[in-house]
Amino acid sequence: MRTKLAIVVACAALIFAAEWLCGWIGTRTDLSCQLIDIQQPSTLLAKLDYLRAYQGRKVVLLGDSLVYGGILEEFGDREWRQHDLAHAVAAQCRERWPGERVLVMNLGINGALPCDLEQLAPLVTSCGVDCLVFDIHLRPFSQDFTGHDTRMARPWLSELAVDEQRGVRWQPSEPAWTDVQPWLSQWLVEYSAIFRQRELIQANLVQSAWVKSVQAWRRPPAALSDNDRQMQALVKLGQLKHRLEQVTLDEQHPQVAALQRMLARLSREQQPFVVFYAKENPDLIDSVFTADRHEQLYAQLTRLIADASHGDGVYLPPLDELQSDHFLDFTHLNSGGYAILARRLVDVLPPAASTATIAQLE
Repeated sequence: MRTKLAIVVACAALIFAAEWLCGWIGTRTDLSCQLIDIQQPSTLLAKLDYLRAYQGRKVVLLGDSLVYGGILEEFGDREWRQHDLAHAVAAQCRERWPGERVLVMNLGINGALPCDLEQLAPLVTSCGVDCLVFDIHLRPFSQDFTGHDTRMARPWLSELAVDEQRGVRWQPSEPAWTDVQPWLSQWLVEYSAIFRQRELIQANLVQSAWVKSVQAWRRPPAALSDNDRQMQALVKLGQLKHRLEQVTLDEQHPQVAALQRMLARLSREQQPFVVFYAKENPDLIDSVFTADRHEQLYAQLTRLIADASHGDGVYLPPLDELQSDHFLDFTHLNSGGYAILARRLVDVLPPAASTATIAQLE
């Protein structure tokens, strides 16, 4: 009996020690800044824990795949996590504000839409951030993203809410007592540091040099020929063209309404923000848009942003410096493009951005 009790006590002690260690790692190391395509509420909560505890200037990047930057890996950049937009912005911050503690966190999500960002933004601002930076372009306003099942890339974002203590809690849409699994998941997300950090720890291990070398040895990556890569690019461009043909900026569009509500809320809460337009590849834009249609839609979107934000925040228009050799495809940038974009973004970050207006910065 004593042996069994000792085993139980030892196991409990190990669990508590592991929980403490994971909690310490999550708030005292940069594990939570690990760039990962967020798939679970627990992972986002782990990142927000770190963001809330950080002492210093906080800049958070929100957006879709352009902000996330994972496409760099698809084009052969093995060190793509060090070449994303957040790293480029952080490098510029260190240069502009030497000696100042600055955190630049990338919360980009593949496929994120304004309906996702509307839910995500208040969770981030509850952590006391100095500036939000997010991208906007025409793709999210396609009719493809009006249905209830297509409005959000991460529907679980609507189940997260800020509580009275300015913390973020997960509230599953289904009552917890109807199913043991949702109840258990909610409890683990709320109280288990191990559970919150699991996706980040797994990603960190998978990305380690020795794991990559073993994977490459067991399954060498298949090299695409130039013809195959060109064919894939043409197929993606054709799909994108079909989607962009259905773009509308009518206020009844759920993505338009979500963007307006988000900007109005940021303005009302006096939260500094920068929204930049994700410029299209100048060599490809004519194959997708007529010049008149693109000009009309762009002007309409710019007015919408200015009206919804009531003149607050900073709007960064398409950058002339970004030329075709800075693009990987229609909208995604390479590391050189990120460096140019980062330089212009840091130009308008607080304190300068806090007093700027929504007027375009020439």
